[in-house]
Amino acid sequence: MTHNQHTHSHHCQGSQSFMRLPPELRDMVYGFVMAGSPSHVSISSHIPISNLVFLKNTLPGVCFANKVLHGEAVLIFLRCTRLVFADAYPLNVAVAIQSLEVFLAQFGNSCESIRMLTFYEMRRFGSPDEIYAANFASRCLGLQHLVVVSGLIYLTQLVLNGGDMEGDLTVRLLSKAEILARWGLDDLFALTKLESVKFHCTVPR
Repeated sequence: MTHNQHTHSHHCQGSQSFMRLPPELRDMVYGFVMAGSPSHVSISSHIPISNLVFLKNTLPGVCFANKVLHGEAVLIFLRCTRLVFADAYPLNVAVAIQSLEVFLAQFGNSCESIRMLTFYEMRRFGSPDEIYAANFASRCLGLQHLVVVSGLIYLTQLVLNGGDMEGDLTVRLLSKAEILARWGLDDLFALTKLESVKFHCTVPR
């Protein structure tokens, strides 16, 4: 047996021994080796997603040991990583989501493994022009934490004081009920594992 054959045989035996461990222990090992991985990654229509490596320099080395480890480790990576969509236009967000979903289709229960999402530049979350983000989030059945970043204008309403055209215009924040209605959040709040939704406002200088 050559050195290369011996090394390959030892690697296979090690992989088989690891796969005999209970899933809970394997998950702990994956979590340990991913401790230094990015805590969040940006998904953009301008950055191509590869079916093998996802995004360049993103997946930890354990994902490339073999096909079985790749499938398991990617799901753990998705649980531990916040996916950030930063495109400014709804159609670009749709392209980014579609590209991600092509990658996710390789793995079972991949959407359910996503725990953290952030969407920037949202005007409405569940209205027709922003439906891509809402639909994707609603398919992430394991989603626990969602952050929506929006311009202040989309969370406020102009109010005419005085009841006539001569009155002063003031700006008020939308109430919780108004946000729920205007932003189309009913499906989102139907997610049973969702723990927090945060709205961040960007204010022009």
